[in-house]
Amino acid sequence: MPDRLEFDDDRCPVCGETRRHDVVGTPYRSCSSCGHHDAGRRVESGAVINHALGDQPPATSVLEREQVRTLVRAGWERQRVIDLGCGHGGFLHAVDVLRGLPPGSYGVEVSPESVEAAARWFGLEVRTGLSADGLPTAVTSWHSAEHIPLAVLRDALASVDHADSLIVISVPNAASWQWRLFGPRWTYYDVTSHRSQFTPRSLDLLMTQAGWTSAARPRMVLYELFGAVQSLVNVIRPHNRLYETLKRGRGGARRIDIVGDAVVAAFMAVPAVLLALGGLLVPDRASCVNAVYRRSSP
Repeated sequence: MPDRLEFDDDRCPVCGETRRHDVVGTPYRSCSSCGHHDAGRRVESGAVINHALGDQPPATSVLEREQVRTLVRAGWERQRVIDLGCGHGGFLHAVDVLRGLPPGSYGVEVSPESVEAAARWFGLEVRTGLSADGLPTAVTSWHSAEHIPLAVLRDALASVDHADSLIVISVPNAASWQWRLFGPRWTYYDVTSHRSQFTPRSLDLLMTQAGWTSAARPRMVLYELFGAVQSLVNVIRPHNRLYETLKRGRGGARRIDIVGDAVVAAFMAVPAVLLALGGLLVPDRASCVNAVYRRSSP
């Protein structure tokens, strides 16, 4: 396998397979070998502002707390933390509040508005790229890898080469039961900014190409439960309107629309829990691929 794969739209950008088919109703092509979904040039930019950027910083969320716990359970031993696609810096701030942020930690972000908010709210260092400098590092990527061109992502992760480093990553799972059940109504389906939809196999292959070995598949309850609730709401309400309004501060919804979406979400609670439980019991079919990687032996 070559160190870096560059293919045109006729080949899977992960494994190079030529047998691919269009995913009906989406801009993606699915690889028959690794299952990876690639939008090619049909997604022009993966940049997104993932949080309403007001005057006051948000409180540390329940999800950010779960992300910190996942990092600790992954074997984090106080290496500096680099959060790839850090947004407004909420996760790094949560690490600082709950565990203390090690010196040299920083975020990587391309949205100027988010970079400004991370500095203004939390005093964080944010860079536009990941620098390779030979230090032990814990790289985190919470639903950002699917926004990044694969060649750029592969090279960035390959540059972190210290033997005591680790990567904790979460991406939407194109092999999940939720994707198969809901298709474009799936909450993690974002045709405007997701260049890729990974599968457990395609993510492992990409990480192997970058010099990493799979070490664990942590279960993350909130990603699974949120995906189930919002997807079920999407069946009868506009796609992700509740999420877009409450978290991202947009969506153009009236108050009565949000109340209606919330009522539907409440009625969907029981089937959502059952659906989420299935993903938690079978991680490779969970709504998100949550994975820990360690540096491969030379």
